[in-house]
Amino acid sequence: MGPLVLDFWFDFASTYSYPSAMRIGVLAARSGVRVNFRPFLLGPIFKAQGWTTSPFNLYPGKGRHMWRDLERICADLGLPFRRPDPFPQNSLLAARVALAWVQAQPGVTSTIIGARRLAHLEDNLKALEVKLSAEEFDRLDALTKPMFSFPQSMQPWFAAVQNGGTSVNGVSAPPSASRVEKGDKIY
Repeated sequence: MGPLVLDFWFDFASTYSYPSAMRIGVLAARSGVRVNFRPFLLGPIFKAQGWTTSPFNLYPGKGRHMWRDLERICADLGLPFRRPDPFPQNSLLAARVALAWVQAQPGVTSTIIGARRLAHLEDNLKALEVKLSAEEFDRLDALTKPMFSFPQSMQPWFAAVQNGGTSVNGVSAPPSASRVEKGDKIY
């Protein structure tokens, strides 16, 4: 049996997608689960319901509860929280910015894989029209820098552990005092 796979459906501008997206990678890796990220747009769903905005705006009590809930969730997870203004944000623009950023990464040859309808392909191709500044790329790079746990968190120590004055990713350590020299008896 192959690895377990989880389809993670999210909207780029959904309030509850944020804490989920920020922790799903680490949780999945820890559990040996592969994640398929499946972005979708809530706007057309809202529109089909006859709504012109988020239900959190249409129903103020529900909105107040959601913002307080999200503040608590983010605090518990140690995630920065800032209420977006305006709310809701434009999910389509966020998706296009994400595609534009991914397309600019080294080694990426295509970000448009698996479009099932011509309209989906045309929407994805509009990401090629998005032009990000160097500052915007830097911000997105900083926000998406992977956070690794053990053993990657110990990488700065690798050279010292390996001894012999080696360097690992530019981190060097002096040879260990307990290293074995030619001619030493090791027993």
